[in-house]
Amino acid sequence: MKSKFTIYILLVAALIVFAKIFWQNDDSYQSYQSRGILKTEGSNTPKVDVPQEASVPPTISATPADILLPPAPLPNGLMISIAIQNNTATNLLRLSEPTVNVPGVGVEIRELQPGKFFMAQLGFPQGFAAPPGQQVEFRVKTSDPNVPVIRVPVKQMSRAPSIVPPQTATMPARPPGKASSAADNLASPRPGARWKELLPDLMHLGCNVQASGCRRRSA
Repeated sequence: MKSKFTIYILLVAALIVFAKIFWQNDDSYQSYQSRGILKTEGSNTPKVDVPQEASVPPTISATPADILLPPAPLPNGLMISIAIQNNTATNLLRLSEPTVNVPGVGVEIRELQPGKFFMAQLGFPQGFAAPPGQQVEFRVKTSDPNVPVIRVPVKQMSRAPSIVPPQTATMPARPPGKASSAADNLASPRPGARWKELLPDLMHLGCNVQASGCRRRSA
């Protein structure tokens, strides 16, 4: 008897954990809690207090709850699907006037299960960019008075700033056939240059300067 009772308690606990993981993460679900009392044949624990918890889905659900597009502008056309589910047991659902509040986006509604399950197709064209400062969203009217309009926000990722690599300074190329002068070699010395090769040019440059000074004094 105790083994059956232990299995029952473990089963109830597993159901509660399952509900928390798969249902309560959705904010649209309504959660209900209560406590039950189980009678046992044990003398030490004649009664056991068991918590009970249930999550009820909304009457109408849309999946995904929001849409995230790649950065603008879109390099190619993009098709997005939205599943709309009627979770009521008896009432049939009708949808009308599907639209997206920006021009250029195509919208189509397909009824896969009459009154119960629908699929909305949104077609974003190539080069689409969400207008800055405007909330883009998909809208569709329903026949349910409690949920007259279904809204699904459409957001677009921001593009990461481009990184420009640093530019390295390059020396202008010397025209072919032009010999380098002593002044060019001094202004931009080459690594490993042999100064013996530059000595005649330096002596010639010094002589010109000295001769110029002599002519000025004589003048």
